[in-house]
Amino acid sequence: MKKILVSLIVIASVVACTKDCEECKKDCDPAQDSTCNCDTIYIPPPPDTSCKTDLTKGLLAYFPFNGNFNDESGNGNNATSKNGAYLTTDFLGRTGKAAGFDGVNDYLIVPGSNKLNADTITVSFQVMVNTINRRHAGVSRANYETVQSHVFAIQQSQPSDNKWNFAVVPGTDDCSKLYSYDPGGAVYASGPTQPGRWYNIVASFAGGVQKIYLDGVLQSSTTRTFTKVKSCDNGDLLIGGWWKNDILSIDGKIDEVRLYKRLLTDCEISKLSEVFKDAQ
Repeated sequence: MKKILVSLIVIASVVACTKDCEECKKDCDPAQDSTCNCDTIYIPPPPDTSCKTDLTKGLLAYFPFNGNFNDESGNGNNATSKNGAYLTTDFLGRTGKAAGFDGVNDYLIVPGSNKLNADTITVSFQVMVNTINRRHAGVSRANYETVQSHVFAIQQSQPSDNKWNFAVVPGTDDCSKLYSYDPGGAVYASGPTQPGRWYNIVASFAGGVQKIYLDGVLQSSTTRTFTKVKSCDNGDLLIGGWWKNDILSIDGKIDEVRLYKRLLTDCEISKLSEVFKDAQ
């Protein structure tokens, strides 16, 4: 009889322990402790706040100028040099790693196609100008021959302020529409451009919000009445120049041109300027 009573006590103890362990397991990490030590409460690790980037995701075109003017995004949007645009040294002094322009009539062009269209865009590039007190073309989309199919433009603005700006036209407009200069359609960098200095410029439009960044720092932002970028198959991608009657060839260099069909995160924008800023 005594032996049976002892056995019942042991069984009862095991049941009680199992019940307590089940409560404990709610705070245990089975991958860390398969036996569930009920004397130890599992404290989960802090959330991962590291900067995660994928700068290949959503690329429509990418021009690192690695000895040529080819698109390395895999989409085949190769550029062609016009009027003598050439390969030159980049911001690290590496030969044949940037595009150079004479400030007269040089430019690079990618023929317009639906492969360049997107409702949301981010554009990033590095740029250096030799002179100020004049306008310089950066990266834009418009038909070179007619200036119709205008989608966006990133340029150094009027000589009076020497600031880089990013202009977007309403996505609801017809592709045949022509535009005059309208500062209300642009966002501007906060400071004047300095000659001989490299800058990283990032411009984005997503869901109606239009932004421009300089060296990873947001310069200005505005909200437009439309939410999508205009899609014009006939809109050429122009680098270092504008349309044929007002080329605005940049007097300087452009490098690392990227066109995305998505909004980049703040972390990714910072990453694009990180190596560049270290070299300044």
